[in-house]
Amino acid sequence: IKAEYTRLAEAHARADAGKQRLPLEKARENALKLDFRAAPPARPDFLGLKVIEDHDLADLVPYIDWTPFFQSWELTGRFPQIFDDPKQGEAARTLFTGKACVTCHAVTPPGPSSPDWRIAPVRVSGIWYVEANFTHRRHETMACADCHAGAETSKGSNDLLIPGIDNCRQCHAGAGADGKVASTCIACHDYHRSPTLTLDVPRNR
Repeated sequence: IKAEYTRLAEAHARADAGKQRLPLEKARENALKLDFRAAPPARPDFLGLKVIEDHDLADLVPYIDWTPFFQSWELTGRFPQIFDDPKQGEAARTLFTGKACVTCHAVTPPGPSSPDWRIAPVRVSGIWYVEANFTHRRHETMACADCHAGAETSKGSNDLLIPGIDNCRQCHAGAGADGKVASTCIACHDYHRSPTLTLDVPRNR
C-alpha cells in the first residue's frame, strides 16, 4: 500500500509540475470585484425548480465538459484539448470513440458540418430493439432489476442485461388480457405494421 501511495503522489506531482500559480497576495489582488449597487442584478424569469419535458438531450451534448470522464481513466487534460495532446491524444480519441461511447451512442467527430464532437442519445431501439416502440418512461414505477437481471450487482456499463420476451410477458399479454397490460404484438414491434392492419394498439403499453 505504501508503494502504491508513493506512486500516486509522484504522478500527482508530475501533473502539477507544469502549472503556474500566482502567489496568494497577487491572487487576492486579482479577486473578482462586484458592485451590485452600481449594477443591480436583474430578477430571473422564475424562481425555484423548472421541469422541461420531452427535450432532446442531444442539444445539451455540446455543453458537456467530458474532462472528469477522462480523469476517471487516469488521462489528465482538458476536454476537448486533450485530443490534441502529443502523449495522450491518441488514447483519448480511442477511448472517446471506441470502448467508452459507441456501444450505446452514435459518436460524430468534428467535421465540416460541426466543429464539435457530438454524441447522440442512447440508441437502445436502434441496436437491440430494431423497429421497436420501447420507452423507459412507461416503466418508471419499476425497479431496474425487475426487468434487467443482474442490475443490482453489475459493475460495468458494458453489461447490457437486455431482458427477453419471457420477462415482458410477466406484465404484458394479448389485447384481451385479464390481470395484465393489454398489448398486441404491434404495440411494441413495428415489423408487421401496414395500412391494412387494423389490430387495436393499446395506448397503455
